[in-house]
Amino acid sequence: MMRFVQRGSTDQSAWVQLLNADGDYVTGLTYSDVTITVRRFLGGRLVSELSLTPTELSAIDDPHADGGFVEDSSRKRYRVDLQDAAVATGLDSADKVELKVEATGVVGNTSEELMLVDELPWETVDGPHELNITVSDGSPVANANCVLKSGSQVKARGTTDANGNPAPTLYATDGTYTLITYSDGHITQSQSVEVDGGDVTVEVTLTANTPAASADPDTVTGYSDALDVDLAVAGSVTHSRQLIKQPAGSGLTFDDSVAEFSSDSGGRVDWGELACGATYRFIRGDSNQAVDVVIPSPGDDNYADPFPVPNFRG
Repeated sequence: MMRFVQRGSTDQSAWVQLLNADGDYVTGLTYSDVTITVRRFLGGRLVSELSLTPTELSAIDDPHADGGFVEDSSRKRYRVDLQDAAVATGLDSADKVELKVEATGVVGNTSEELMLVDELPWETVDGPHELNITVSDGSPVANANCVLKSGSQVKARGTTDANGNPAPTLYATDGTYTLITYSDGHITQSQSVEVDGGDVTVEVTLTANTPAASADPDTVTGYSDALDVDLAVAGSVTHSRQLIKQPAGSGLTFDDSVAEFSSDSGGRVDWGELACGATYRFIRGDSNQAVDVVIPSPGDDNYADPFPVPNFRG
């Protein structure tokens, strides 16, 4: 999860998901259960840590309050309201902000990364054009993620509201882009968008990924290594995984939600339990590299447990 934020702006918030030792999302926490640290980076180096005192919010659309903490139970995540010093300018300026949330039973968290810039990307050029995007599967799809890319570079991103429209609104200058849209319960959609001299209307139709009933399959644990451009290990990089094709058979319902994972300090990503014969889509969050992998079954030539998912190089 990544979002551009202008340095010196005020009343910023970030989302965080918490994991227990089994890799399951930790839910049901309140402000009194957690300790929050704001971690600020410059060029990949930790430059400061700010303590943030949690305060109670009653709903996810409450006004900003420094330290505000509330659960978004529909997406198994928590909203955290930052102090303005987290994105401040000056000698202690940073280019990335992450959250560290600690609580009993929590062994890891996946924080939305705030990428700090002097000017927002869509405000640095003349004449940006609005992308009037609507995401539906027959009805508007809320909480879908829309990522606009030019080549390998992410230009803008947003999350759809109840009407299926991304917020914040996405903008782009003239050119050809790739729009990637993904949402729990749907197959990830990728389509080309052409911007030529004016605003563009984009209709995104997602296909429901209805889990087929399947017999109890063999499973393996999966892993991969996150690497930087120099092939050194890359820690704290967010990755995601989604089941996009179930193995043949009958008897079980599979979870096709988009699950998020983070590489550890050694760059290792533990993907958890994978069903043999199923196809999963693995995505590296900071570059949106994606690969679809069929998990082999016992007896296949490339079967292994644990199973090595292809590595991502940043």
